[in-house]
Amino acid sequence: MTFRTVFRFAATATAIAALALPAQAQQQGVSKDQLLIGTILDLSGPLAGYGKDLRNGMNLRMAEVNEQGGIHGRKLTLRVEDNGYGP
Repeated sequence: MTFRTVFRFAATATAIAALALPAQAQQQGVSKDQLLIGTILDLSGPLAGYGKDLRNGMNLRMAEVNEQGGIHGRKLTLRVEDNGYGP
């Protein structure tokens, strides 16, 4: 490898790392006013009753926390996905 090739590689790697820093600074699901929490439950299929009870319990607890002002001023939001009892 020539010096020029090594220099280009190093410059490219440095530029990519510098551009990636702002993306790493933010966390998924966290904003100034909300915390997003996701889960996958059995909402259909043979275990749908348990999944629906779990979802209702999570919603109840999140409502209680949100009534008290949330967590550090951030409201909780729940996103639920149905996996249909698929392994």
